[in-house]
Amino acid sequence: MAWWRNKKMKQEMIQEQKRSPVADTAFLPLIDMAAGACVPFVEFYARRLPVQMDPVGKSHLAESRYLGAEKVIEEKDLRQIIELGAGFTPHYQNLNGEGLVDSYIEVDLPENSEIKQGLLKQAVWDESMPTFVQGNVFDRKTWYSIGHHAFQNFSEEKPVGIFAEGFMQYTNPEQRKYLLDQMRPLLEEFGGFFFFEDSLTFHPEFSEIPEMRALSERMSKISKNDQLTNYISQEGLTHEFESYGFYVERMPAPLDNLTSRDLDDEGREVLSRFQHWILTPRPSEVLR
Repeated sequence: MAWWRNKKMKQEMIQEQKRSPVADTAFLPLIDMAAGACVPFVEFYARRLPVQMDPVGKSHLAESRYLGAEKVIEEKDLRQIIELGAGFTPHYQNLNGEGLVDSYIEVDLPENSEIKQGLLKQAVWDESMPTFVQGNVFDRKTWYSIGHHAFQNFSEEKPVGIFAEGFMQYTNPEQRKYLLDQMRPLLEEFGGFFFFEDSLTFHPEFSEIPEMRALSERMSKISKNDQLTNYISQEGLTHEFESYGFYVERMPAPLDNLTSRDLDDEGREVLSRFQHWILTPRPSEVLR
């Protein structure tokens, strides 16, 4: 019997809490990768989630964006990390275990953050833990807390990497501008980048593929968020970020080293067009 349907696993699950629809979407990338890919610690975490959900069956999308984030961190030598909407993927555990990060801040809604802390306590065998900030990233109080921990724990001699995995596709232009406005002071103080994965939402042409359209509609229904089907083109999103005062760099999504068993020709075609978004604030004097 597949592990995600195994009733006995309920004994190992963390007590379920009242949750928001958007928070529930954070389970799916982990569940999908555990069912269809080979990523360290993913199955360990998935077995201990407080919910039972069927995989979407697109582990290659989840794995590509997961590996893409770590590729940016490694290639840009970003050793001070702020992960927005951290969810349940084991980035911290993998990156810290490989000695690739010095300081790490995980930001998420309280209902997710408390579960994640419980998972890490079961999985980490030493005393190392990230700093947890509980809150909504669209709340200024959350950014006060992020800034406090960053200035307390980060070195001014090293750049910072701020990244969001899986939730930029749920945002509208006003929310994207808000996020960039909040992170600009940190990026200007330390140097560094904000980065996130490409998405079907940013490729209107994929809405013509029935299977891809159905996936977007399913996730929109689960999250009760219609931004997933409010498509914006690559050119439109680039122009938006540039109008907010950011340089835009792109990095191809990982494809050749994926372990996902559900990667087919259609999936390869989609991922071949995906590129991570990497944003850097233009100097203030340039914006005047």
